[in-house]
Amino acid sequence: MPWTLGNAHTAAIVGAVSAIRPSYILEWGSGESTATLRRMASRFGARLESIDNSPGWVRQTGARLIEDRDQYVSWPVEHAPAAGWGAVLVDGRWRSRCLRAIHGSLAAGALVFLHDAERDYYHEAASKYCVLASIKNEEGVELWILSAQER
Repeated sequence: MPWTLGNAHTAAIVGAVSAIRPSYILEWGSGESTATLRRMASRFGARLESIDNSPGWVRQTGARLIEDRDQYVSWPVEHAPAAGWGAVLVDGRWRSRCLRAIHGSLAAGALVFLHDAERDYYHEAASKYCVLASIKNEEGVELWILSAQER
């Protein structure tokens, strides 16, 4: 698989999600992280919902295929569990729209992980959140761990 989170980012996500043990995990953009999140979710009985807009990735990961941009962004909001999403990985298409859309569908104490956070065009959408940590990997790619609490 050509795109991966990398070891530093995967370790940060695994550590943070294991610490909060959410009941519901959302992954926007499937890949190698999907298998890791699936294993972790099964360990503590969480439900993982992974969506992707790419038929190729869906074939490899078993994620839900949603090719339409508006549906891709709105599906997790429309199908949010009553308790809200406890952890959200934003690593697919239309990340700014996803960050804006999901804010009202998060559980208390939820964490949001934004991959490629060094890209300036995500910063406005991420400004609704508090940045708890920024992890830069060996290639200079940043993962932000965001709190669902507004600034």
